[in-house]
Amino acid sequence: MKRYLLLTPVLAMAAVLSTGCADSGTIRAQTPGGSTYTQAGVTQNAGQYALFHVTSFDEWGAPVTTEKLDTLTLGANVPVGFQFIVPKDRQYDPDAQSDIIAYAGSFRRNLGPVHSIDEKYFWAIPGEWDGYWSGRPERVLTKRLTMN
Repeated sequence: MKRYLLLTPVLAMAAVLSTGCADSGTIRAQTPGGSTYTQAGVTQNAGQYALFHVTSFDEWGAPVTTEKLDTLTLGANVPVGFQFIVPKDRQYDPDAQSDIIAYAGSFRRNLGPVHSIDEKYFWAIPGEWDGYWSGRPERVLTKRLTMN
């Protein structure tokens, strides 16, 4: 019986690690910050890239409420990301919030300020968005188990 008690955690760990945790490059940029994705990046391949706005996340960190703001067809190695700009008329206002500017190549869109701690913007491959986030619980669990 003791043998099975030791075997169970080993099998559970092997199952979690077998799911893999490699980032396929679905997410190219994110703001506001975070330790996983950068504020600026480049497209890996030519194709469609979308600007997503997420306003709530579940307990695993996967989006619950998502809006696709724009979809662009971009070439390979095109810079995508976000900049923070303080409007000149509020430059010296201590309570001023920065506007977020999303960019992709020559495309620019003013997204305004962030209104909530849960609000984030992403540049990502739209066809891989749902699949990427569906694997989030396994990646989080693997990271916790391996203490990375």
